[in-house]
Amino acid sequence: SCSYSANTEAVRVGEPAKIDYSNLGESVVYDTPATPTIATLVDLFNTRSDLKRADRQWIAADTLKNVIVNLRYPDGRTEPLAVGVPGDRDVDTKRLEAQVSPAEIVEFTESDFAANKNLVKGYIGPQSLGLKNSSGIRYLLDRSIAIGSAWITGANAPGRHVAGLVNGRDFSCDGIVDAADVRAGDSCPKCDAKLQIRRGIEIGHVFQLGRKYADALGLTVLDQNGKSQVVTMGSYGIGVSRAVAAIAEANHDEIGLKWPSVVSPTDVHIVVAGKPGDETSAAGEALALALHNQNMTVLLDDRKGVSPGVKFKDAELIGTPRIVIAGRGVAIGVVEVRNRRAGTSGDVAIDDAAKHIVAMPIK
Repeated sequence: SCSYSANTEAVRVGEPAKIDYSNLGESVVYDTPATPTIATLVDLFNTRSDLKRADRQWIAADTLKNVIVNLRYPDGRTEPLAVGVPGDRDVDTKRLEAQVSPAEIVEFTESDFAANKNLVKGYIGPQSLGLKNSSGIRYLLDRSIAIGSAWITGANAPGRHVAGLVNGRDFSCDGIVDAADVRAGDSCPKCDAKLQIRRGIEIGHVFQLGRKYADALGLTVLDQNGKSQVVTMGSYGIGVSRAVAAIAEANHDEIGLKWPSVVSPTDVHIVVAGKPGDETSAAGEALALALHNQNMTVLLDDRKGVSPGVKFKDAELIGTPRIVIAGRGVAIGVVEVRNRRAGTSGDVAIDDAAKHIVAMPIK
């Protein structure tokens, strides 16, 4: 495997190999009444004797779904766009929109269908799609549709579908696009491994705004020739609060946070586990002062009326990388020092504690 990674809007999948279709028969058009959806179409092909396969059941992935959307450009102009994806996949609009920017994707409505007589809703096939075909609608195929692959798809007539329609023989497209929703197990575009999907947090972004807002606001500048030009806009940002959330997501265990030293709210968390005013309080306060003098920030938990157990759990939950327990060991001259990041602990002489804590290796 390789180190390829991307978010869902930018991810790509591997290019499928071309398929030899020289031995495939001609495509056949069938009457398929009341099958405007992929589910009803697959069900019909699996139940009707003249459509059944001998080797296996038909599945949604055997069908080619052709989706029509409108592209709306910053100047207000709209353009229909057809996208072909496998029938078991949906068009990922965010993924598609990133590739047609600065245009926005908007719904292709019933009135749009009425205005395009070559499109039969529920039975759209690729034969009429494309700038050079009868519809004149630009047609893009998802990258997963291999040259030479055969499909069941619409026949551009009510209640009719065509089977065995081959990409590159019976139809073509105006371009390739990464539009289908990506799933775990899809092929990596850089190696032979399978893609895995993991949750992430977006902590930074870049928006290519084009002229959408500049047009709306009438934002113009004079160019080198003294002519007024609409500004092309963009923006970027880093979310500080999101960065904190991402760090917490990546640095925790079942009992709490485990802050990296460079971003921890404090350097040391001292827990006084004795009674107010006893020798544990004095030891904790003295150690806090010594660490403060070493330029370390210290959280001293000397709350009254709170049990040591609650203080311990709070310290683990907060997740300061260095935790010091001033408890029973103070009577024999030691404190317990915990490395929250590594999950290790040990007793250290009180007189050496400040020096030891400052020198602790924390990742």
